[in-house]
Amino acid sequence: MKTALSMPRTGKRLPIGARSLAVLLLLLTVVWFGSLEYRKLIKPDEGRYAEIAREMAVSGDWVTPRLNDLKYFEKPPLQYWVTAATMRVFGTSQWQARLWPALSGFGAILLLAVTLARIQGAGAGLYGAAALASSVLWVYMGHFSTLDMGLSATMSMSFCGLLLAAQAHEEGSRRNEHLAMLLAWAGMALAVLSKGLIGILLPGGAVLLYVLIWRDWGLLLRLRWLTGLALFALLCVPWFVLVAQRNPEFAQFFFIHEHIDRFLTPTHRRTGPVWYFVPVLLGGLLPWTGFLPRALLRALRGHHDQQDASAARFSLRFSVVWVVLICAFFSASSSKLPSYILPVFPALAVLIGHELTRCSARHLMVQSLGLAVFALAGTFALMAPNLLTGEQNPADLVARYRIWLVVCMASLCAGALLAAWLAARQRHAAAILCLAVCAGLAGNASLLGHNELAPSTSAAHLAGELKAVIDPAAPFFSVGMYEHALSYYLARPLTLVDYRDELDFGLTQEPDKGISTLDAFTTRWNTLPQAYAIMTPGLFETLKKRRLPMRLLIEDRRRIVVARH
Repeated sequence: MKTALSMPRTGKRLPIGARSLAVLLLLLTVVWFGSLEYRKLIKPDEGRYAEIAREMAVSGDWVTPRLNDLKYFEKPPLQYWVTAATMRVFGTSQWQARLWPALSGFGAILLLAVTLARIQGAGAGLYGAAALASSVLWVYMGHFSTLDMGLSATMSMSFCGLLLAAQAHEEGSRRNEHLAMLLAWAGMALAVLSKGLIGILLPGGAVLLYVLIWRDWGLLLRLRWLTGLALFALLCVPWFVLVAQRNPEFAQFFFIHEHIDRFLTPTHRRTGPVWYFVPVLLGGLLPWTGFLPRALLRALRGHHDQQDASAARFSLRFSVVWVVLICAFFSASSSKLPSYILPVFPALAVLIGHELTRCSARHLMVQSLGLAVFALAGTFALMAPNLLTGEQNPADLVARYRIWLVVCMASLCAGALLAAWLAARQRHAAAILCLAVCAGLAGNASLLGHNELAPSTSAAHLAGELKAVIDPAAPFFSVGMYEHALSYYLARPLTLVDYRDELDFGLTQEPDKGISTLDAFTTRWNTLPQAYAIMTPGLFETLKKRRLPMRLLIEDRRRIVVARH
């Protein structure tokens, strides 16, 4: 008979029935993909990557990415390709812009489940996948149009390929080992096409660091260098060759400015302390953060069953190396954003999944109760009247969004209490899946609620009003600012005035597509029979003092649109 200290064991058999598993998979699919269209694209990232893909789809130029009709070489094109192809087939809206992050994030969950089930057992596969699918940062980035989820998912191909190769080597299957290594090489190639050289630098560095720590020199000999490099080159090299041939300025900007300068200098103004990613990791891993210390100790000290084969030990040790190396790399970088450490989450899910198959019912109950206390405290904290408000987030919009967050926190608290009750009744699998389902639903609901801020964070409402009153053939100027999503929703580039920022490179290459000063804009404006311009309220007052002929069309908290007729 089990006691409160009993420790479930991993094995080939699932801890739940096939019908329950099918229901969970269906629920995950519906929740994961069902909300992609609901929220408006927010500034700047979602608008930027949606607009680059839209322009690619319209132009048919799949080699040279453009933003606002200007060359844009900050990142490689994999996400642009997938999104542009989706837009060519289905048109442009919110869900097309978010489809690739959602697909790649969902695919990584399934791949991790299969990998862990193959190596550590069905229980670890289920729990690891559940942990990944419900971790708050993975949920958020899987529904947000940036490049980080695509990078993380393709890097997880490399990560899982190496784990599967270790399992195949242990079983003596050279064919399966070869195929798994090719999966790893393909993942690195796609990761490079997702976000640059870190796609091969970080997986390669993790392999090298593992070999140096555990002196497993044979791993280097089993990487299938010949066929692996051939596959990598076949997938990755052609675009770099084509884009460099068509754009001689590409190589210096992409490899020097966007890699070396970004890492070594604060040129992108995204600095942070060395501990910057610690709260991101701890918060992003919720609701599983409390399981992480014991999971790490179990992996490092070898506190796992004697039945664990060498491939299972490799999966734990390599996961620790993967997490430490990536966190250390981005902590040392001069450019930091919270989403940069997203690639560590599949490896964290390996450790959490392994821990969940072995933790006692008492430990599971204590962690669930701790999460309930945290969620309850968060519920009361969110009721503070000025929390989350600011210049970009007006109080009336935040008040509506706060209702969503309070309901999410309260629901998470209730779910954690239910999980604790299930753990106390020795229903180990039910408690774990209850935590995952409640946390996943709460995370998605908080994303849906963010749409309450759309009038301030998105250009969708503004574009909707503009379409009814402007002539699409007339020039449209963006003065001293650039709203990425406005270009997307209006389906047209804007002429930039006295603004460069991330488009400095493109304007340097094609200066005739912008206007560098307000004086030059004034001259141009006065010669046009019809035109439109968007600007900040402060700049509007400045131009009024210059007696620029303008008729106010639309204004909101941050932007004013004027017309010349």
